[in-house]
Amino acid sequence: HKDEHSLIKENFDYLILNSNRTGAIQEAQNKDFEIAILDDGFQDYKIKKDLNIICFNSNFEGNGFVIPAGPLRENLNSIKNAQIIIINGYKNLRFEKKILEINNKIDIYYSKYKAINYDKFNQKELLLITGIGNPENFLELLNKHNLKIAKKYIFPDHYVFSKDEISNFINEARKNSYQIICTEKDYHRIKKHCVDEIDFLRVELVLEKKETLIKKIQDIYD
Repeated sequence: HKDEHSLIKENFDYLILNSNRTGAIQEAQNKDFEIAILDDGFQDYKIKKDLNIICFNSNFEGNGFVIPAGPLRENLNSIKNAQIIIINGYKNLRFEKKILEINNKIDIYYSKYKAINYDKFNQKELLLITGIGNPENFLELLNKHNLKIAKKYIFPDHYVFSKDEISNFINEARKNSYQIICTEKDYHRIKKHCVDEIDFLRVELVLEKKETLIKKIQDIYD
């Protein structure tokens, strides 16, 4: 997805795009890279991975089914093939227990999102537009900082905003003295339009036991 590609390119020196992961890995090898990080590569069993990291939201309840019947990309029992789980949000002992029943050797870490520039949206009425996979996390972060959402438009993940839609949002914001806010990923999809009046909440991921996690990963590749 172009929004994710654009965001990754801003934070990493090199990104390989290939519809075939095997071809992408071969390209990485040809360019003498030593480590390849696969996006959503856990389910690709054609590739032998040295390390599998799976991420969940702490509010994961799930019905045990895979997409589209449920939230899982793969049966939960596949956790036995992973080495690290990262749970984003609050501590969920019930979910931890379920994970460890499947794989008692797995390491569990927690992360949370931290808003960097929320103060620039204080004392403003916000018009929120977003098209991401889990908008609840974004809304929760806004609420955590007591930011006032006057109006919100939530679209499907990777939604491609048209120029007319953006113009309509801007006109509505002008009419009501709203500040338009979106996620950084949304912004990469709409910045091709006139977006001087649209801003995004800058967020960083904070990892608990970060040094322990880094050492765990380094030990595998040393």
